[in-house]
Amino acid sequence: MNFLFCSKYNLFDIDNKKGGDLSNIQIIKELSVVGNVSLAIAHNPSPGKYLNYIKQVLLIDALKYTWPLFLIVQHINKVNLRDKHYDFIVAPKGGIVAAYLLSKKYHIPFVIITRDFHELPYFGPKYGNSYLRSMLKYLLLHKAWRKAYESAYCIITSSNYLGEKIISHYKVKNQATLYPLVNGPIKTRSWSPSLTAPIGMISGSKYKGEQVVMELARRMPSRKFVIFNSVLSVSLPSNVQRKGYTSKEEIFGSISLLIIPSDVRESFGRVAIEAHFFGVPCLAHDIGGLREALSTPLLRVSYRNINEWNDKIEKILCNNRVFRSAVTDSISKSKNIFILENHSRVLRSIFRLKC
Repeated sequence: MNFLFCSKYNLFDIDNKKGGDLSNIQIIKELSVVGNVSLAIAHNPSPGKYLNYIKQVLLIDALKYTWPLFLIVQHINKVNLRDKHYDFIVAPKGGIVAAYLLSKKYHIPFVIITRDFHELPYFGPKYGNSYLRSMLKYLLLHKAWRKAYESAYCIITSSNYLGEKIISHYKVKNQATLYPLVNGPIKTRSWSPSLTAPIGMISGSKYKGEQVVMELARRMPSRKFVIFNSVLSVSLPSNVQRKGYTSKEEIFGSISLLIIPSDVRESFGRVAIEAHFFGVPCLAHDIGGLREALSTPLLRVSYRNINEWNDKIEKILCNNRVFRSAVTDSISKSKNIFILENHSRVLRSIFRLKC
């Protein structure tokens, strides 16, 4: 089986790769195990050039890359696929329009991989984007996106929640959920409540819910809290500490519980799974894709319900029998679901639909 992976930039050339870049590289690796992968790189339009976007993505360069032992990315000089046989074109965010145009021209089925609300009419920080920029981009490109989504062989989303949003907005033929792969070794540390380690929260945006932490700290003066990557400049209660973002190992190794009081409708709650891989329990708002990361309803909290936050934190840290069982079960499920073997199995089943 031959795949053409269409990206707006060269994934292998980036020094500081984001989560989406790492996931795309992992998908290329896995596809290369079952077939040959070619990499098409679309020119990345500069800000304000969205009117020229379709023209620019047609100008696909290609570079030759090799991956030791098992990955070979072929060399393509021009956008001329007549002499090559591809079973699928695969397109993450940024390569969708290019993939659609190539698919239409050469009659090759294509698959879209999406992990956020980039191609949906959901604007603003509560959906993890800039209101004005995302709205303008949608107004300029929504017709092309609609044609692409409704022509695609399959839409792969990072959660069922995002899949439902895609299905409700576009008339898609097939949708499959491929949960993000959580990188790094699975820690074998068994969970036990700590009376000394603080309760942790990772911020980075004013919409991540630091105000909830402040209110909890006032109500729970005997508990210690730490906010990593805080963006608030207000004075903190005496039992709240502010730290910069260091590493997952340091963060999850220093806290007793991770809380995610986010206002953002996350497409998925990867950080909750990362915490579980380090043996740290997690409580999160019951909104968006966060609920899929926490399979046990007991570990989900009604939006901005401070009393419920207070009650569930105390029950977890005081080793309440019911909550202890919920935490153990949730951590165990994370360690069994969000691993490479399951990621590969789901990915293969998606492309086997055509075989």
